[in-house]
Amino acid sequence: MREWLYLFAGFLRDLVRSPSELRAENAALRQQLSVLLIRAPKQLHLRRSDRLLLTLIWRFVPDARKVIRIVRPETLVRWHRMGFRAL
Repeated sequence: MREWLYLFAGFLRDLVRSPSELRAENAALRQQLSVLLIRAPKQLHLRRSDRLLLTLIWRFVPDARKVIRIVRPETLVRWHRMGFRAL
């Protein structure tokens, strides 16, 4: 329950933050995610609360569908290599 309160408080805080602050936070979170993916086990398991959150975002924030994609890390690496081959 505490996680949901923090999430909601963060959402409200983000409504009044400047775009540059949000971009900086996004860059920091992307870096943390890349480190996590390097150190994570092969198979990550989402908790029920994680799945519920993703479902709620997917259903109630239509614009999120344009930016949220859940892919396997090896798929991302393959896309990245294909992009470099195209150059």
